[in-house]
Amino acid sequence: MMRSTAVLAAATMLLLSCGRTEGPCVQVTQVDAEEILGQPVKDAVSEGNVCRYESVSSGRDVATLAVAIHHERSVRKAREGYEAWKRKWGSGQVVDGLGDSAYLQTQGKAGETLGTGALSVVRGRTWLVLSLVVAEKKASYAALLEVAKRVVRDA
Repeated sequence: MMRSTAVLAAATMLLLSCGRTEGPCVQVTQVDAEEILGQPVKDAVSEGNVCRYESVSSGRDVATLAVAIHHERSVRKAREGYEAWKRKWGSGQVVDGLGDSAYLQTQGKAGETLGTGALSVVRGRTWLVLSLVVAEKKASYAALLEVAKRVVRDA
């Protein structure tokens, strides 16, 4: 339960802080990535508005967290990007209480742990995508939500 709260808080902070000048690797830290993935990660790789963390493990235990923050010129543009993302991913579930709207697509159902999938959150002119690639369902749902909550809270 504590991990879920941490993930939700982190996601909120990330989305909320999107108005800041720091990039996604500052908004979602290595510690956040390790909490979400449940294992140590290498240093972040930043490419534009995307930050990627990869686990130090290899083989079946390799895992990746990618964070993308989109700052749009208008609320409408942010909402259009978010809605297009939802259509692209297909089936998933709405996540209540996160940003203006949030959507989770993952292997299996949201719960204590997650498999490969993504969480997208829109708040105002900013939308955030946290993408997971994991070999086994080991990613923390709680940690993912906490990170998203923290990010969007500061946007």
